[in-house]
Amino acid sequence: LMSTGKVLLAGGAGSAGVALNTANLYDPITDQLQPVLATGGKSTQMLVSRMRHTAVVVPLSDPGEVLVVLTGGTNGDAEGTFWGTSDHYRDGTAPATGFDIQSSPPEMVPPRADHTATVLPGGEIVIAGGRQIGAALDQVLLGVFDESAPVNPLTYSSLPAMTDARYAHAALLVSGGLNEPPNSPSTTGGKAVLVIGGRGSAAAIDGAEVLVRTDGEPCVLDEECLSGICAAAPTLADPGRQVCCNDRCDEECFSCSGELNVPASDGVCAATIDDHALPTKCIDGGTDQTLGEDDVEVHT
Repeated sequence: LMSTGKVLLAGGAGSAGVALNTANLYDPITDQLQPVLATGGKSTQMLVSRMRHTAVVVPLSDPGEVLVVLTGGTNGDAEGTFWGTSDHYRDGTAPATGFDIQSSPPEMVPPRADHTATVLPGGEIVIAGGRQIGAALDQVLLGVFDESAPVNPLTYSSLPAMTDARYAHAALLVSGGLNEPPNSPSTTGGKAVLVIGGRGSAAAIDGAEVLVRTDGEPCVLDEECLSGICAAAPTLADPGRQVCCNDRCDEECFSCSGELNVPASDGVCAATIDDHALPTKCIDGGTDQTLGEDDVEVHT
C-alpha cells in the first residue's frame, strides 16, 4: 500500500508456475486494476521475473514521493535461478514514474527467496534469512538506499547472522524495550526487528529472535538503537560520526567514541583520554574528570 492510496502488485507466479516481471496498480476507490504507466525513461516492467520476493515502501526526503523496493525471489516453481537483485518502483510526486532501469544493479550475497525485508526508522532495509535450493540462510543484510546516487542507489552490508537459519518466517518492527544506563534516567528503547518461526533446512522452527542495533553500531536516529540513544561518537576521520550508546553522553569531557574514551570502546559513555582535542569549553573550563583510582585528568 503506497501513500497514493494505491497498491502495487508486482511479479508472482503465472498459471504455468513461471514467475512474472509485470506489474499492476490496484485502485481501491474504483476497485479496478490499472496498468503501470512509465514516464521519464522508466519501465513498466521489473528487471527480472520474480516470485517469493519481498516488497517494502522506503521513505524519502519528499514525503509525497513513493519508492517501493522489491528484493530477491526466484524465477519460477522450478527454481532454476535465485535472484540477488532488486527492483525500484517510483510513484507519487516523483519526477518520473515506473521501474528504474538499472544497467548493473548491486546484488544481495547470497541470492535468496522466502526472506523478509523490514524498514527501520532511518529508512534502511533489514534483509533476514531466506533460502536457496535445499538450504535455509542465517545471513542478515542491511540495505541502504541513497536517493542522491544517480546509479545503483541501493547498497548492502552484512549484519550479525541469526542464531537459526530460517525462511518463510515472519518479521516485525518492534520496540526495543527499556535501557537504564548508569549515568542517566531510564529512556524508552528504540526499534528492533523481531523474526518469528519459519522453517530451517530440515524442520520447522518454533523460536524467535531479535535483530537490533546494539551499542557501538553506527546510527542516525535514536529509534534505530536498542538503547534508544544515538549519540555523537566523533573520530578524527569522521567528526560527525554517531553510534548507538548506553548513555546520552553529552557531559563535558565524556565521549561514546572508542577513539576518544578510556575503555577504547564505541558505544560506552566514558571519560575522554588525555592529550586529544577536547571541546573548547572543556579545555578552558578547567574541568577535572577522574579516569581511574590513580589517574586524574586536569584540563587547564
